[in-house]
Amino acid sequence: MIGWHEDRNNVDGLRANEARLGMRFALVRHYHQWALPGRLLDGLVAEGRLVVSSHKAPDPARGGWAAVASGAEDRMIVALADKYRSYGREIVFVFHHEPHDEAADVKGGTYGKAADFVAAWRRIHGIFVKRGAHHSVGGNVLFGYSAVDTWALRRAPGGSPGRRSPGRCAAPRVGRTRQRT
Repeated sequence: MIGWHEDRNNVDGLRANEARLGMRFALVRHYHQWALPGRLLDGLVAEGRLVVSSHKAPDPARGGWAAVASGAEDRMIVALADKYRSYGREIVFVFHHEPHDEAADVKGGTYGKAADFVAAWRRIHGIFVKRGAHHSVGGNVLFGYSAVDTWALRRAPGGSPGRRSPGRCAAPRVGRTRQRT
C-alpha cells in the first residue's frame, strides 16, 4: 500500500497530492492530541481509507503516561475504544508515536519513564479488548506501535521484544482454537 501524511492533517493537501499523482492513497496517517477524533477522521474512514490514527498521551502537567496507566484516563480510553469500534471498518490505533523522544529515562522527555509508557499502552490495549474494539476479539481496531531508533531495535536475549516494547501483552484469540496434529 502507498500511504500519506499531510502536515497538520491537511486533507485538502492530501487530495491535491492525490490529484497530482493520479492515484488515491490507501493509507492515511492522522495525528491527535489526547481527545476524541472528529469529523476529519470520520470523513477519511467513510471514504474507505485505512487510517493510522495516533494519539499523544495527556499533557505531562496532567500526568502523562502515568495518568493513563493508573486508570485516571479510563473514561477517555473507553470513549476512544467505542468511537473507533463504531467505524465498523479496520483502523490502526497508535498510542503516542515515537515515545522514545518523550521518555525521561531515554531522551530526557517529560511524559514519564519507559515503564510508564508500556503500562499505559497495555492499559489502553486491555480496555480496547474489553470493549470489543480490538481485532483479536472481533473488533475492527488494530494496534500499531510507532518507534524508531534504539527503542524499537533493542532486543532482549533470544530475540524477544525488549522491555520498552509494549507488544508483549497477549490478547485473547476469540473463536480460534489450535488444532492438534
